[in-house]
Amino acid sequence: MSPRSLDQERARHALDQIRILEQRGTPGKYVSYVKALPAAILANGLGQALATELATQDAAHKKLVEQVTDWLRQAPSSPFSQCMTPKDLLESIFQSDQRAYVWAQAEAIAYIGWLKKLAVAFLDGPASENTKAAGDGG
Repeated sequence: MSPRSLDQERARHALDQIRILEQRGTPGKYVSYVKALPAAILANGLGQALATELATQDAAHKKLVEQVTDWLRQAPSSPFSQCMTPKDLLESIFQSDQRAYVWAQAEAIAYIGWLKKLAVAFLDGPASENTKAAGDGG
């Protein structure tokens, strides 16, 4: 069996995160936030976009930042492998050189692409609506 590609690693991590949300319940408007985050990163940069997400009191925003932080910490060849919390990641991003910042931004966008696809498929699709309807008693 050959090793998994980086994109497969991203997809696996994202799927694991979405499955956790599927089991424990999706916080607030998570799906809409994950859909909007790539555009926010492209418009404002990774640091500002993550800081904005982290600054809110909403659980869905915080969960999204935690997921991105976890991936950027675990990603192969990550310069941010020592960042255990979103605040650690932000500090490291702001202190990093341009190469590390660009890597983190590109990697975050690629990873969030998987989160978005899987969130729509598992948390916002017809199957999840059927589950919600059955759980609501009608």
